[in-house]
Amino acid sequence: MSDYISREEKNCLTQKLLKELFTYKDGMLFYKTKGRGIKVGERSGNLNKDGYRHLGIKGHSYAEHRLIFLFHKGYVPEFVDHIDTIKDNNMIDNLRGCTKSQNCMNSKVRLNITGVKGLGYRENLEKPWITQLLCEGKYVLNKSFYTKEEAVEALEKAREKHHKQFANNG
Repeated sequence: MSDYISREEKNCLTQKLLKELFTYKDGMLFYKTKGRGIKVGERSGNLNKDGYRHLGIKGHSYAEHRLIFLFHKGYVPEFVDHIDTIKDNNMIDNLRGCTKSQNCMNSKVRLNITGVKGLGYRENLEKPWITQLLCEGKYVLNKSFYTKEEAVEALEKAREKHHKQFANNG
């Protein structure tokens, strides 16, 4: 599911409205007012299949971490990144505004036979360990190495240099 909120949705959702509807405690939102099937003090929303909590406001579904960011900061960034990459850790100190590219930089390793983010292996090549690292849509590292150790070291150094505070080695 997209992390994007349309202009129309942004216009109906305000920090003031959130503070009227919810209280925040320990990375969670709780209802302040009762409604159909809702009790005061009850935890808001439900987990979706991707592990993010979503809740409805005025006919729109919102990710809880985005609402918590708006609740505290007063605006909605393009994306909200979980610094520790834990989807249900919505403590405000664990959330930061970012671009789509930065959000991807701070991701865990996905299905990958090498177990290292950005590293591939092609046994038929002289230098079989292949690295690829993107930053803002451009390759900043696209090189082959003789050993896995050399490749991993190059990836980690490139992440530190180009991804800065969003660097995540997986």
